[in-house]
Amino acid sequence: MINYGIIGCGMMGHEHLNNIKLLAGTNISVIFEPDKDMAQSALKVAPEAVFADNLEGLLEFSDLDCLVIASQIIVTFHNCEKLPKCETFLFWLKSHFSQLLRIKR
Repeated sequence: MINYGIIGCGMMGHEHLNNIKLLAGTNISVIFEPDKDMAQSALKVAPEAVFADNLEGLLEFSDLDCLVIASQIIVTFHNCEKLPKCETFLFWLKSHFSQLLRIKR
């Protein structure tokens, strides 16, 4: 069983939730989505998932094989210092690093 974690459950995050659910041998294990409405919507697609309160909680989840990052670029950028702790495969949806210079810290 491949256990997926999802960061961000907006339009693209939902698309990936639905696609992962179609694959045999996969499970949505943990989700981090700070927007309550989006989190509730994601729960309908992946009722088996645990919801993390923050990125740190998601990264501490023990049964995580692959992490899908579908959050807005500004959200991901401000949290990317925490990602080196992640010892799993990453699937990043956006070209984050091409836009780093445009983001004010």
